[in-house]
Amino acid sequence: MPLHRLLSLSCLLVAAASCGEQTPLVVEAECDTSQQIGEFETGRDLFLAHFDVKTDVDDLHAAAAVATFLRDPRFACVEYRAIAGTYGTQEGDYVEGPNVFELGFGQRWHDAHHDRATALLEVTTAVRRTLNAGGDVWIMEGGQSDFTHDVMMEIKGATPGIDLKRFHVVQHSDWNEGTTTPEKLAWVKEQSDYRKIADGNFSTNGTPNYNTPDRADWGRVLADPTVGTLWLEAKTIGERHNGDGYLNPSIAAGGFDFSDTAEASHIFGFQDQADASAFFDAFLGTETQDE
Repeated sequence: MPLHRLLSLSCLLVAAASCGEQTPLVVEAECDTSQQIGEFETGRDLFLAHFDVKTDVDDLHAAAAVATFLRDPRFACVEYRAIAGTYGTQEGDYVEGPNVFELGFGQRWHDAHHDRATALLEVTTAVRRTLNAGGDVWIMEGGQSDFTHDVMMEIKGATPGIDLKRFHVVQHSDWNEGTTTPEKLAWVKEQSDYRKIADGNFSTNGTPNYNTPDRADWGRVLADPTVGTLWLEAKTIGERHNGDGYLNPSIAAGGFDFSDTAEASHIFGFQDQADASAFFDAFLGTETQDE
């Protein structure tokens, strides 16, 4: 079903960014919570956007992309949390980009790299609240499944008998699976509603191709009055650290790589988009601005 038929326009999201002060783009919105967006039920469900940010800088682009579509007023009723540092067993340096997450998600992001215990506690608390209210948890696995495993184990320990199939885990990458602690990945696959979709780095495989060396869209992205500052931060930090561990060829060429966002497209029903340009066509310029 096309996205515009799945989404209600009854909600408004007001967001603003100040380049000098790096004001977070996220503000609270009053909205009607009776929407179905793809498979996600607003007013019930919780969206967790996980980013390993190690060692590929593409997660900075992915974080900016997730914040971009969440900024669209049609997603104003989506309850979400973003978690940075959900890496597994891979070696290499973590890419420091706190301003990207601060700008993109405000107080709704958690730093699992610098304080994993607090991030785990805070996310588990949000998850428990959702499950107790009858909702499900949808996880965009932008990295490995170690953190997901630990959240689910906390929930299982605190709530014996909980149906863990209410965790819907969406993964697009063989490499991410291969760098998850094996026993944790096996457990998550067995216990959750685990969905392996086609890789978002490639085209014509049923998922959007959000990885491109084409730089043509940067002009309109950076000029956007709502998310331009966010994308500039993601671009700057990404280019600065690209090659510290893995050299991302699309970002080295001046393009985009937010391939992990293909998992969110599966959850929210915009997986028929062809590529990065189609993403920006759909979500740039749709934000509600301050009067």
